[in-house]
Amino acid sequence: GGAVLKLVTRVKRLEGLLQQRKWRLVLSDSEGEDATTSEQEFDLAALHTLASVTLGDDPFATAAPMVDDSPFADLLSEQERVLKNLHDSQLGEELAKKIQAK
Repeated sequence: GGAVLKLVTRVKRLEGLLQQRKWRLVLSDSEGEDATTSEQEFDLAALHTLASVTLGDDPFATAAPMVDDSPFADLLSEQERVLKNLHDSQLGEELAKKIQAK
């Protein structure tokens, strides 16, 4: 239980950081400033491609699948599995409440 909560909290924090960075890029674009990313900022296009491939969407229909044996890829897969299980569990709880209410 504690490990799942810690993992979900970490994912939420990373999602928040990504959203802040997107907002900063939009803000700098709207102010007419140079919106190039610094070394510490993510390349949003590359991040979107990574997320698409990881979630099963294929942004490159003709590209050969990439095999990533890095520990980061394993962690990402584990996070996805945990989040899916958490989501499925929440849906199950909502369904049980609806059934009890009827």
